[in-house]
Amino acid sequence: MNFAPLAHDLGSEARGESRARAATVALPVRRYATLARDLGHTRVDLVKLDIEGGEYAVLPDLLAEGPRPGQILVEFHHGEREHTLADTLAAIALLRDHGYRLAHVSRRGLEFTFLRG
Repeated sequence: MNFAPLAHDLGSEARGESRARAATVALPVRRYATLARDLGHTRVDLVKLDIEGGEYAVLPDLLAEGPRPGQILVEFHHGEREHTLADTLAAIALLRDHGYRLAHVSRRGLEFTFLRG
């Protein structure tokens, strides 16, 4: 199992600390394709990503390796850390290139719903 740094202590905001001051921790992670394979899934209906900036790395891998879900819900984190609006627009373009259409955007403009087909 791989370990990845998480630059956000999940309890920091509840304690009133800023993300910048939160400690970095390493947590075990597995790729989407690995999880699907290990669980015996050849079809996935829905994937929800709220992974604090990790969506920019996970989406290309998810689309390349599959299985491609019928619906993807993703919270983009442009404007936080090193991620820009251009990163979000590139991710949206990638989703469209892989047959997903934008179905909904939240009022905040950060949470997106994409449907395949």
